[in-house]
Formats: sequence, C-alpha cells, structure tokens
Amino acid sequence: MLHRMDTSAPKALVSRFWDTLYARDWHNLAAYFGPESEYTDVPSPPDDVARGPAQIVARLRLGLEPIASYEHELRWWDYWDLQTLMQAAPAWWIEHIMAGYT
Repeated sequence: MLHRMDTSAPKALVSRFWDTLYARDWHNLAAYFGPESEYTDVPSPPDDVARGPAQIVARLRLGLEPIASYEHELRWWDYWDLQTLMQAAPAWWIEHIMAGYT
C-alpha cells in the first residue's frame, strides 16, 4: 500500500527561501545553508564553487544586489545559458561580476 507524501512542508520552505532572496535579506538568507552547502552556476568552471553560508550569500549578492529586479518560475534548479545571459546583461553588470567578491 502506497502512502501519499505530504509535500507542503518542502514547498513552503522553498517559497520562504525565494521570498527571502527576493527581499534581498542577505542575513536571513544565510540560514538556509549549512557549512557543507555548495552553490555553483552550471555553465561556470567546475572549480568555481561557493561553499558554506558566507560564500554562497556573497556569490548571490554579487550578482543580484546591483540589479533592479529579477524573476523566474519556481523550479528546484535552473540551467541557464551563459551566452544568453552575457548578451542580455548590461556592460556595468558584467564589469561588476568580473571584479568578484571578497
């Protein structure tokens, strides 16, 4: 006999995560990641990985803080095309990203 799994808790967690990210609440965003958490963008080089809350939030903040807004449809992960991003991004944003984070 199969039991139906309640999926409301994981969906609520993901929704809260995106609400926190959209609010650019960098301090509280760090709470979603543990010391062994990793974040990378799929088209990035394999060794370009942010590890732990501080690095992950710094990486997200680097790319998202200077732009006016962003939106996407909720998915568990998103594979984007680097060439499409670079063609659409303004020059100032590319220069900002290339400077990196500390």
